[in-house]
Amino acid sequence: MSATIALLVAAAGMLLHFAEAYYLHGKGQIFNMNDFLLGTAIWATGLFFFLLAKPKLGNQPIWLKLGQWVLPIYVMHLLVVIYMNNLVAILELQTVSADLVIFFGTLVGSVILMFIIEKTPISFAKLRGIKLKGKPVANCPSAK
Repeated sequence: MSATIALLVAAAGMLLHFAEAYYLHGKGQIFNMNDFLLGTAIWATGLFFFLLAKPKLGNQPIWLKLGQWVLPIYVMHLLVVIYMNNLVAILELQTVSADLVIFFGTLVGSVILMFIIEKTPISFAKLRGIKLKGKPVANCPSAK
């Protein structure tokens, strides 16, 4: 599949995702609470095929450096989202201003929190280097 067709599949899937979320919103479902809908699988598949069509897309040093931050930011972002939602409630912000505070606060807050944790003994880099001592469990398939 070409990269162009893959992007078209991803765009169609995203449109379907938002159409489904809009429909469910009319039925009383909160719009941003729809993480996985039928369209989600379609746009994810389009993105997957796009990346397959462009195997060297992220083969630059900057992306390799940024790649090591993906897991720590993903792990910590939910904590920051919760704090941002509480901050929005305390400040009594509504609609667009609330969304902007939550989005940019989560983006910036997650990165800042990740840098702070990287300076401590429980940094993600040190956690990745931990080797378990002892013998592997005999019946564990992943231990072989």
